[in-house]
Amino acid sequence: LSRYPQLTTLAGKFVKIITDNGANYVSPAFSEMLADLGIIHELAPVGAPRHKAIIERFFRSFNTFLIDKLPGATLDPTKLRQLGIDPAASATVTITELHELIGEFLFLYHISHHSGIDAVPLQRWTASMKIHGRDMILDRRTVDIVTGVTVYKKRITANGGVRMFGMTWKGINLPKVTDRLGLTEPHRKRLDGTVAYTANIKYNPEDLLFVQVSVGDEWIELENTQREYAANLTLWQHKQIQAWAKRQSLEFNSEEERLEARNDLNCMIQFAEADPRHDGMGPIIDHKPAVTERQDTDRKPSRPSKAKKADPDIGDSEDEEAEGTDGEAHRPIQMPLVDISHCDDSDFEEYA
Repeated sequence: LSRYPQLTTLAGKFVKIITDNGANYVSPAFSEMLADLGIIHELAPVGAPRHKAIIERFFRSFNTFLIDKLPGATLDPTKLRQLGIDPAASATVTITELHELIGEFLFLYHISHHSGIDAVPLQRWTASMKIHGRDMILDRRTVDIVTGVTVYKKRITANGGVRMFGMTWKGINLPKVTDRLGLTEPHRKRLDGTVAYTANIKYNPEDLLFVQVSVGDEWIELENTQREYAANLTLWQHKQIQAWAKRQSLEFNSEEERLEARNDLNCMIQFAEADPRHDGMGPIIDHKPAVTERQDTDRKPSRPSKAKKADPDIGDSEDEEAEGTDGEAHRPIQMPLVDISHCDDSDFEEYA
């Protein structure tokens, strides 16, 4: 970035987004989200990949220049399923490393010569930005509200705030939320013996620090009571830490306990993960190897054998020879040598 500062300008608000007809794109919620951000949503015709040829070509370049060159690159997922192979079980690149590699690929792509346009993409971007400008969405909270996951009819209490996923959100705005909700919600809908109200909640699964509460035509922000733990914490990460703490029988209530559990899990992952090499192998992780010889060879088995006493091959008596030979009964028979000097061909006529 210090050599090419123009790379920091590769961002902005889309004018139009063209998608296929997947279930997540044809849903009204997706179109409403883009409309709230001022972005036009257009569905591509079914069976017409050329309608979004630019994106299709990008995926080809992405696979050619990055994915296919990574250690542990696999075949198409459909072929892997047919072969009964689970690529996740033998992955050699973590999600964090993949994100960094994708960023590096995008930077290199924009500063390299493009044969299709006969120019460097970054130069074309800079020239176009000087002519047409660049639209931006600078209010991060607006993006979080519009793109957040909605929880409908969530209960909010005056003392407990919002509770979900084993976490609590309160903050200085909680009295404002409860006071305004108390003016609009009928008393018959409230829970007996509590000061609780019902409202729609939005949260960002990529950052659990804040939630947004719908109060009339306004969204009011509440903050997580465990700020240090929840900052930049994704919902998936929180569930993984929570499940690991449960398996380890660790306390997982206070912020200090959760920070300690997260640190212990991170240390375990970093210790257990071997850095990948160019040949697909990795350094040997320190471990306790198994013994080469059994230490209980002279110990009598604790569980008796189920064989019957009548079995002549199995009994309580020891072997005839401790060195492991077969004994006299199993010695090979010594056949007499044949003197071929007194043999004639006529002796073997009956075998002809």
